[in-house]
Amino acid sequence: MRRELSVWRGPFGTMQPWRHDLESVVNGFFSSRGWPAVRTGMPSEASFRIDSYVDDNRLHIKADLPGVEPKDVEIALDGNRLTVKGERKAEHEDKNGGYFHQERSYGSFARSFVLPKGIDAEKIEASAKNGTLEVVVPFPEEVKPKRIPIEVKTEVATEAAAD
Repeated sequence: MRRELSVWRGPFGTMQPWRHDLESVVNGFFSSRGWPAVRTGMPSEASFRIDSYVDDNRLHIKADLPGVEPKDVEIALDGNRLTVKGERKAEHEDKNGGYFHQERSYGSFARSFVLPKGIDAEKIEASAKNGTLEVVVPFPEEVKPKRIPIEVKTEVATEAAAD
């Protein structure tokens, strides 16, 4: 009898494979007719998760890419669309019957981000450290936030009491 190691995914964890299968069926139906594919909004198995924030008028995008060599990642700016794509290559080490348990996904991945117009591609910086890719995009001057002061008007208590 073969036993497998399983990971607890909560009460709805068993539905995850169904979501992926349903998405594949729907996408196959639509894409075969020349219609755009339908996305559930969840990153695909071979995709990656990100954090993003704005600091000092620069957009920071941090992506988890464990096991991906920086040379296997491409970052491109086309108009105002920044695309990060690459490939996580499979490690095939077959030892007497294959894997006991496998959750890591392999294959090509890509994600795109719409940026404000006027981004200078030459000023975009990218670095990788400990499996995390960081892309820093400086915003153009016209996108910088402007502070608007609030004028506070106060009434003198004696004037209000005299009325």
